[in-house]
Amino acid sequence: MLLGFLSACVSHVVVDVNAISDPQVTDYGKRYYLTNVNDGAAANDLYFQEFRRYFDYILQKQGFIVSESRDEADIEIQFHYGISDGTTGVQTYSWPIYETFGGHTITVTENITDASGNTRSVQRTMYVPAYVQRVGSTYETRSYTIYNRYVNLAALPITKVTGQPVTPVWSANIQSIGESNDLRAIMPYLAAASMPFLGRNSGRQQTIKLRHDDPLIVELRGLVVNAQ
Repeated sequence: MLLGFLSACVSHVVVDVNAISDPQVTDYGKRYYLTNVNDGAAANDLYFQEFRRYFDYILQKQGFIVSESRDEADIEIQFHYGISDGTTGVQTYSWPIYETFGGHTITVTENITDASGNTRSVQRTMYVPAYVQRVGSTYETRSYTIYNRYVNLAALPITKVTGQPVTPVWSANIQSIGESNDLRAIMPYLAAASMPFLGRNSGRQQTIKLRHDDPLIVELRGLVVNAQ
């Protein structure tokens, strides 16, 4: 599976999304306040500000409305992101070696005896058809390091009652395993893959393949470029 993943990641980024919602709570409001729950991170953290642009864009495409104040919001969406330590391994590739044989002419001498019993030598040219035959294999190994790039979202209803226990009305776990440890480069893919599942139940973990030139990815990249 890893071999297939490493070869497939050339033109695609593969993202897994696992979303779940509370079936008992269907009317929780759409005004949201996004908070950064990474350890030691603040609301004005530059990485958080960049990453939230992607998810604000996706959430609003799904009908959610951003609120600048928690007091005015219906739900608090807790935003957690990160990247794992790298896992290193060795991958072996093998390729068959082929050689072409034939494709040339040869001269053949034959002795022919006529009706009178006389024998004579005759030369004729024959063509040997070309054919390809496998003669062995060549091998190459390379080391690789893969990382788990992830985002977790949890939407909690905002209650005015102090001390009242609060459980999420929906949550989504989004992750992508790959060789890039540049979370900034991968974040648009995580956001784009999550779009159909925010506030919904995915039923199971869904695997999304996104091309580098996917129109939504291009849109999301533009959010950061245009903000500079």
